[in-house]
Amino acid sequence: MEFNTKRFAGRPKGTKKNGAIKFLSEPELNAFMKVVRKNKRDDFLFSLMLFVGARVSELSQLRLKDVNEQSFQILIEGKKGGTTRYYTLPGQLWKKYKRWMRERKEMKYADRNPYLFITRQSLHDIPVSDQAMKNAFKKYAAAAKLDNGFSVHSLRHTCAVMRIAEGTHVVKVQKWLRHKSLTSTMVYADIASPEMKKDEREAAKTFDRFL
Repeated sequence: MEFNTKRFAGRPKGTKKNGAIKFLSEPELNAFMKVVRKNKRDDFLFSLMLFVGARVSELSQLRLKDVNEQSFQILIEGKKGGTTRYYTLPGQLWKKYKRWMRERKEMKYADRNPYLFITRQSLHDIPVSDQAMKNAFKKYAAAAKLDNGFSVHSLRHTCAVMRIAEGTHVVKVQKWLRHKSLTSTMVYADIASPEMKKDEREAAKTFDRFL
């Protein structure tokens, strides 16, 4: 099954700020993930962001204790009044986590830093900042030759549209995105027309190709 960009012809342009949702098509997402893979931390970070539909503020505050290596789960604390929930990471995403953890182990102060995402310059109690994640996204988006109208939040939009388009019920998407209100999720249902929707059982396969 393909996440076919032709099904998204006529998609809204711009960003949510001007009344539209900006999400990545399949070729755009492929191009972005290809350049991100060169950096182990950012490969895991942005793959996780896409998979769970995370906000930047939710990932920057992730701590090592939020990852359960026995159950392959990660705890995402909802922001903006959203709910908090565990996510089971698929095999490919878990491999990216392990690659990042091996690199992280070699960083200065890593053994004393409780945060999951850090930099080589991080002090013992400082995570990667929200702004640093936004800057990193812009850098990779430029390298992938994406429209400069995309923002890091576009990955959250992409997650939502992909899940609805591939057959996931809007209420399940609401819970997945940790939306407090179903109204916030319905904007994605309006984008995903009936002919775009596929069997929910096939939805996970779409994400596997991008992770």
